[in-house]
Amino acid sequence: SPVCSSGQVSTFAVGRYEDAEVTCTVEANPVLKSFQWTFNNTADTIDVPKGRYTSTGSQSIITYTPMTSLDYGTLLCSATNPIGTQKDPCVFHILPAGTSGGLSQVFLLQASLQERQHQHHLNVTSSTIPNFS
Repeated sequence: SPVCSSGQVSTFAVGRYEDAEVTCTVEANPVLKSFQWTFNNTADTIDVPKGRYTSTGSQSIITYTPMTSLDYGTLLCSATNPIGTQKDPCVFHILPAGTSGGLSQVFLLQASLQERQHQHHLNVTSSTIPNFS
């Protein structure tokens, strides 16, 4: 039966109303018949309708958009081929953007001014708020 391909991005930090394009890639021989996506949070487990994702060959892609706090959780992707359904689904974590332990945010301002024969460059960074005065 199919197995998850290694090296896939498995954690997505996204804000509400922001799209996360999640790609599930599996290895299977013989070729795949279908994919199934499931969403799991602390309250429920929901099968994702087939019209919400696309599948081609050994890959399935879902564009997932959290709208409320209950829309954060885990997406599971399972593939099926003539031998059977994947024993261990591919797991993708959908987290709110800006949670502790995430990447730190840096704001960068780059400006250039061309005056006659001279060109002036300015680079300013701020790690707290985008204030460049």
